[in-house]
Amino acid sequence: MRYGDLTYQEIDRLPRTDTVVVLPLGCTEQQGPHLPVDFDTWFSESLMIAAANEADRRRDRMTVVLPAIPVGPTPEHRNFGTGYLHLPEPLHDQLVVAAISSILEQGFRHVVVWRGCGQHDLHQAVVRVAVENPGAAPDLDFAAYSDTGVIGDPRHASADLGDRLWRACVDWVADYLTAAGDDCDA
Repeated sequence: MRYGDLTYQEIDRLPRTDTVVVLPLGCTEQQGPHLPVDFDTWFSESLMIAAANEADRRRDRMTVVLPAIPVGPTPEHRNFGTGYLHLPEPLHDQLVVAAISSILEQGFRHVVVWRGCGQHDLHQAVVRVAVENPGAAPDLDFAAYSDTGVIGDPRHASADLGDRLWRACVDWVADYLTAAGDDCDA
């Protein structure tokens, strides 16, 4: 279920100890000549909604997906010149911590942060919810590895392969989300 589809009164009625809240993180950056720049954000949020629905079907608890944060650190894409929105890592970490803290302040106990973009090191941001401990930012220039922003050859893709990969991802994440709420029974 999408958090943004609920009224504040519906959110208020959600069971705090049994609900798993998911924060999908995306980014806006070039994805090569064949995909839009918001692909990581779209994929992260879409996958979390599908997996949350599947997890809820498997167990008698609610999984709520927050709106995706669509910007993040993108230093590895800056050398392409256009097509990115860069948020410095310390500011991104603060945004993630603030979002998690906001959910915890409302009494929810189970928060899953889903990273939809591979470059972001969020371990320290998540740890900082409990303890202030800033981490080091990795330094990667993606332009050094690809002229187009793509690693691999998307011409080998097919609708059938995409469907199988999507279903496998949804099942894997649904298993993860189901397990994330299992300690609610303890």
